[in-house]
Amino acid sequence: MDLKRITKKLLERCLDVKENKLPALTQREKEIIELICEGLSNKEIATKLSVSENTVKATLNRIYKKYKISSRTQLVKFFK
Repeated sequence: MDLKRITKKLLERCLDVKENKLPALTQREKEIIELICEGLSNKEIATKLSVSENTVKATLNRIYKKYKISSRTQLVKFFK
């Protein structure tokens, strides 16, 4: 995956947040989105961020709710 493209898309989404078009993302949510877009599993993300896999799952569920997303595939499409 192209990290520059993912970062650019995240920045665009942040601008949408400033214009009240989308809910805000926390720094941790942004990190997890980037890693998901790179193709990492929840377990790999947990290891990389030094958190539990349950923490990753909980954060991912918050992202899904914020953006009315129901799958990892939708999340990647939304942020790529």
